[in-house]
Amino acid sequence: MIEATLSRIGITLDELQSNSRKRELVCARRVVAKILRDNSESLHSIGRVINRDHSTVAYLLKDFDVILKCDEMAREMYDRLTE
Repeated sequence: MIEATLSRIGITLDELQSNSRKRELVCARRVVAKILRDNSESLHSIGRVINRDHSTVAYLLKDFDVILKCDEMAREMYDRLTE
């Protein structure tokens, strides 16, 4: 399911789980974390999906609404994935 969702934004699961800090991948991790959190997933389970520690997931989710307003890339990804 997650791979099909990621294909809508042109990112593979391997890229999402990689150690890359490319802006588009960090943005994708943040958006995926937000969607999973909105679906009542725990920080630990989200961390397993994106291959990050739960504290990193908490950091990604911090101020998500502000980031969504300021970051066009994040907003576009979020809109595409929540359609």
